Order: sequence, then structure tokens, then C-alpha cells
Amino acid sequence: MTINQFESLDNFSPDEQDLSGRLIREANVLEIVKYELMERLDWAVNTAKLYYGVKDGAFVIHCITTGKHKENSYHYSGDAIDGHFQGLTLLQTYITLSRAGFTAIGIYPEWEHPGVHLDIRNQNHLSTWIGYYKENGAQDYRYELDYFIETLEAA
Repeated sequence: MTINQFESLDNFSPDEQDLSGRLIREANVLEIVKYELMERLDWAVNTAKLYYGVKDGAFVIHCITTGKHKENSYHYSGDAIDGHFQGLTLLQTYITLSRAGFTAIGIYPEWEHPGVHLDIRNQNHLSTWIGYYKENGAQDYRYELDYFIETLEAA
């Protein structure tokens, strides 16, 4: 993505920082991240702000290309982003994001700031899962639809 494309987004600025205070434009993030990913997220943020207000609809980026991820993670190719909406429940978050055209949405209710993984992997359907921590602290995933729905309802 070019700096001009990034600056064309409504909800993210060149001085945008992630949750850890890192500038998004540093470490060649913009060169790696796909414009389509940010464009879809920008659309979702506009939608969230329209329905829930400017404050609650704001999106906080946790990470894009940085962080601890699996070796073949979509983050490293610029196709994924993690974050959370400032004031939305996980159910409101999922409904908003599922309309934005992402092809994968992972829900992470156990994060310090419960949030989502979003990506634009090359597939023609939406993959969903719930991320959780095992007793040993390792992260794992559940893909069953009934568990996904129950978790969103409970959150």
C-alpha cells in the first residue's frame, strides 16, 4: 500500500499507532500491508461509527505485520490485522465486520482487550473461529459454529 492510499482512508492517519504505541507507517508496514485489507476495515469503521457513534465505533489496531504469529501467518504477507472496536461488543463487532468482505474473522475474547483477527485470504467463503488459551498458556482455536455463536452471545 502506498502512503497516498493510506492517507485516503477515512479513519486512519499517517500518525496512527497500534495498541503498543508503534507507528503503523514504521518498519515498512505500509509497503507490506494490502490496501484492500485497510479499505475493508475503513468501510467497517465508517459503518460502526454511523451506528454506534464516533467514539464507540473507533478501531484500535493491535498489530498488522508485527507480533507473535504462526510461521505461515497472513500477517506477514500484509493480508491480516488484529484489533478491537473501542465500545462494541464482540457480537456487534462480528456483525459489522462480516458485512465488510473479510474472508476470515477470528474472535479472541480472552485477549487483554477482547478483539478480532481479520484477513483477506484467497477464498470465496468466510472462515470463523474462536481463539482461546489452553491451561499451559498456548493459544488454540475452535471452529465449531455452535461454539462460535455461543461465545458471541455470551460476550
